[in-house]
Amino acid sequence: MALVKKSIAVTDRQEQSARFHALNEAIRDGLESGVSDKTARDVWAEAERRALAWHVVGRALRPSRRRSRQ
Repeated sequence: MALVKKSIAVTDRQEQSARFHALNEAIRDGLESGVSDKTARDVWAEAERRALAWHVVGRALRPSRRRSRQ
């Protein structure tokens, strides 16, 4: 039982670390991109469009997990 709890704790830390690094990179990219004339509302709308497009297109482009039998 202790091994399972330790594995879960390690996995949680890895996920938190990955999220932290992704956020850190996004902030760095934002700072490097410079000043913009877009409003927060414009930026949010663009992020929503990208997320929706990624979700819809990403699903269509992902290979099937089933292997065809030949």
